[in-house]
Amino acid sequence: MMKVMAFLAKKDGMNTRDLIEYYENQHVPLIARLAPLPSVYKRNYILRKDDSSTKDDFDIVTELVFPDRGVYEA
Repeated sequence: MMKVMAFLAKKDGMNTRDLIEYYENQHVPLIARLAPLPSVYKRNYILRKDDSSTKDDFDIVTELVFPDRGVYEA
């Protein structure tokens, strides 16, 4: 099993609701068309009360799990 974790930040000025809308409805389908889907593809969004982020923050934690390195590299 191979697990990949990605910590992603939204563009400056983008709010969390727009980020989630874009990621789920544009990014995820694009990835699904371009590459085989992993066994696990989880997206966790960081929700903040004031919808802000600083330079060091991340807004999405994405987890991808593949059965082995060969499937990941494909």
